[in-house]
Amino acid sequence: MQKTVLTFVDDIYEDLELWHPKLRLAEAGYAVRLAAPGIGTFKGKHGYPAESDLLLRDARSTDFCGLLIPGGFMPDKLRRDSKVLSLTREFYEQGKLVAFICHGGWIPFRRKSSRASALPARPASRTI
Repeated sequence: MQKTVLTFVDDIYEDLELWHPKLRLAEAGYAVRLAAPGIGTFKGKHGYPAESDLLLRDARSTDFCGLLIPGGFMPDKLRRDSKVLSLTREFYEQGKLVAFICHGGWIPFRRKSSRASALPARPASRTI
């Protein structure tokens, strides 16, 4: 079984919502790739750096067993990116894990997935 998880990263991600799952996944034997609009270092809300190792434009859902979307302000920015939305759609369509924390839910809700629309959310998280 493929044991690599994709996660999105950009500035102002929620630090613990990226790092805690990333470290727990590593302990469980999973690799985690951080995809971003550019290769570089991104700062979380509380200043923790995260180094992207994959360009969003090069990410392919078939290379991963799941998708992790941390919260913060980062998902609000990335939910406007067509590549992010298409990747998220592909993970759902392939029946793969799509996990999101807090504001990370903005991305699956933005793409109006029938599965995502059935998930509980605060009114502020719903698609306009």
